[in-house]
Amino acid sequence: MIKKKDIKEFENLIEKVNDLMIEIKKYNPEATVYVAGEGVNLMNSNTHDRNGDAMPENIVTQRNIFGAEGGDW
Repeated sequence: MIKKKDIKEFENLIEKVNDLMIEIKKYNPEATVYVAGEGVNLMNSNTHDRNGDAMPENIVTQRNIFGAEGGDW
């Protein structure tokens, strides 16, 4: 079982990321966050082109979150 204090801290961190994305989208409305495996990517724009091909050139920065799971390229 995950401790209540850790759940709250996790929620607070996600809220901070959300607040930051709101600020970023004010000057770059196409910015996105994309999760690929343990990698969380801040993107300038789309993650994939019209053909469904990945666009890793749009990654601004990437950090891993241990234990994260998500889609992949």
